[in-house]
Amino acid sequence: CVTRDTMMGRAIQLLWRTHRVNEGQMKHWLFQSGFSAVRALRAMSVVRFDEMSIACVARKPDVTELAVMQATTQEADHVQG
Repeated sequence: CVTRDTMMGRAIQLLWRTHRVNEGQMKHWLFQSGFSAVRALRAMSVVRFDEMSIACVARKPDVTELAVMQATTQEADHVQG
């Protein structure tokens, strides 16, 4: 669970022991975990939501995409090596 690195986010982080990050860090974590097409969402209709929380959506690659990425990486390593 993550909260935005703001004063309100800090209060929640202390109360519930969440991670306090900015939007860029959250996106980086998702990319590093293998997700693609990561983007942040804005919840304009929810009062103070943007001050406290970060909402992101991402797409997890399917097995075919992972196989293609691995094959491409292996091929590039073979050409360089």
